[in-house]
Amino acid sequence: MKLGIAMSECSPIYQEAAYSFATGLNCDFHSVPEHSINEQFKECDAFILVGNDYKNSPSKKFAYNSGKPVIVINGSFFEGKNPKKYVRVNLNGFVNNMCELPSPDYKRWDSLAQYHGYKDIFKKREGKGILIALNAKTSPALLKFSMEDWLYDTVKQLKEVTDQPIYIRHHRKKKQGYSKKFNQMRHEFKVKEESDDRTSDVPKKYAASLVFTTTYSVKSLMYGTPHISGHPGDFVSNIVKSDISEESLNFYPNEDDLYEHYGRLSRLEWSIEEIKSGECWNT
Repeated sequence: MKLGIAMSECSPIYQEAAYSFATGLNCDFHSVPEHSINEQFKECDAFILVGNDYKNSPSKKFAYNSGKPVIVINGSFFEGKNPKKYVRVNLNGFVNNMCELPSPDYKRWDSLAQYHGYKDIFKKREGKGILIALNAKTSPALLKFSMEDWLYDTVKQLKEVTDQPIYIRHHRKKKQGYSKKFNQMRHEFKVKEESDDRTSDVPKKYAASLVFTTTYSVKSLMYGTPHISGHPGDFVSNIVKSDISEESLNFYPNEDDLYEHYGRLSRLEWSIEEIKSGECWNT
């Protein structure tokens, strides 16, 4: 087997993770920058894609539409420590509804939770305000979806069911532009804007959160905030509500369902050593 690797300009850990798959499988590989493609890459049997910038990458577009196995390497759901140890590995997709979730591994989740020092998780907590955490541009572009139209409609629906203040959190990689529609939403509904605060590993307390597909939801739900999924591509969409209602804003999954789901997500998190040893492939 020969692996095709589409490499982005990213942190060394992601580059090392990509090449480690070839080591773990003991196979040849052909690497190209993500913004290019050649015949050798097209002839590969499977593909490793570093990062999810699908829109501007001919090699990633080809790989994803090839019908061959695809691994996408991205940032960890949970990583807060420095130096980073884990990367996220998606099989056959960039987001949840387009990738394959494995069966749960409770011991692995317990190990990850201990490593990251998580405490007081899977317990509903009280907060004030509704937070809408925005995506970077990649997922909406991949799904051919207007983020501005979704945001406007979402805020409008929220205003019909709650008096809670609404906060918009921009993605750290790409702040939503102040288009006519975005400005209309800000002024018509009096929403407030929040920065992407990375000073704490624990998300701020809100009454509820809502996302399109961004992974903010993973930690927010884990730390007790009720959550609404705006799209099946949200990584916690399987266990939360998707409709905007008072009931959904107050719904929090039971501990058993959370434990099972995070046991699944834990099997998307792998270290370089585990990838090289082949343990990741055994999943």
